[in-house]
Amino acid sequence: MVELLTELGLWISAFYILSVYSYLFKYNRFFKFAEHTLIGAAAGHYLTMGVTNIRSLGIANIMAGKVFYVVPFILGILLFARFSEKYSWLMRYGLAVMIGVSIAIRVRALVITTVLTQVQSTISAISFADPMSILNSLVLLVLVISTMLYFLFTERLTPKEGNPLSLIGKTGRFGIMIALGYYLGQTVMTRLAFVINRLEFLLFEWLRIPR
Repeated sequence: MVELLTELGLWISAFYILSVYSYLFKYNRFFKFAEHTLIGAAAGHYLTMGVTNIRSLGIANIMAGKVFYVVPFILGILLFARFSEKYSWLMRYGLAVMIGVSIAIRVRALVITTVLTQVQSTISAISFADPMSILNSLVLLVLVISTMLYFLFTERLTPKEGNPLSLIGKTGRFGIMIALGYYLGQTVMTRLAFVINRLEFLLFEWLRIPR
């Protein structure tokens, strides 16, 4: 029974992989079926997660005597007021709280991840253990500082005759292009790794071609 289910899972996986890749030829029914299946499965998954969170985080805490959890329930119910023309204005209260809390969390996360963590990573990467480490540290410091000045400096750091800061602007743009090229290459390699992984599945696990 287990082997039958495993074999069935292999064929279903192969079917969906080939259906998705069939989009390379044209937008066909097989791709539509795989697309709709993914959307339906994702919607069902998030619905199940939502119901589970309401039960475990909301109802369970209210039954335990934490009456304050009634407030999120009320604000959540107010979001459905948008379907009523007469009471649609009540939706603004729940929406305002949700947006305000989300912005506060995101701003705090942005400060930590894009400022503090980056500064910490830059400082921790500096090393003077050997000549190569010294060179790497100097290049890192120059590129980081010039890139930050390129964005934050009040004067335009563009090449201009008599402007001593133009070299900083050139160096900053050079650092930006290096970073963008790195991320582009990393993204391409990640996508290729996904494709190679699925091709290996089709060849070696589904068709059982010897390696």
